[in-house]
Amino acid sequence: MSLEKPVFLVKKVFFLVLFFSELAALDPLSRITVTSQRAVCSKRADSGGFLLCYTGNVVVTLANQTTITTSKLELEGSFKATSNSECRRVACIGNVCVKDESRTLYSNNLHFFPEQKKCELEGDVKIVRSKKEPNDIPVTLQAAYASYYLDSQQLELDGNDSRPVSTVIELSNHPSLAKYGSKKKRSKIRKKL
Repeated sequence: MSLEKPVFLVKKVFFLVLFFSELAALDPLSRITVTSQRAVCSKRADSGGFLLCYTGNVVVTLANQTTITTSKLELEGSFKATSNSECRRVACIGNVCVKDESRTLYSNNLHFFPEQKKCELEGDVKIVRSKKEPNDIPVTLQAAYASYYLDSQQLELDGNDSRPVSTVIELSNHPSLAKYGSKKKRSKIRKKL
């Protein structure tokens, strides 16, 4: 198997991080670097495809400096003589963290299905949006499971008894959005009461 095909596949597959990256002049997929302690590419006898597996402190860095860290990265697909590589599944297994300038996503596992354009997160899902621009509102979302649909840009969060869906919106630096506005306004309201 040539090295060019797995590199193409990695580029094709990591388009999933586009949902996590803001649109920018720099294409995040124009350069992808994957480092790990071990990488193995094996042929799948059952499907005629392959499994490319990175293990041990896997770090994926995109051109826009978005990083993905995980314990294990699996890419499953096939090569066809008449067309480009085809990726069926991407799995980040164990301690997943996706980080860009203003957002960080954590989960136990992340599965991406290119044909369905669907990303599934499972286990202790946490999505944190920090304040980058003055008008940004910091938000933290937590759930047991999450699904993201690339076409519709819809995010679904599902909880359970031990990890219900939770949303925290930080309005302290947005007086016009807070219930009583600034500290000065709150002080005036208290004096009136």
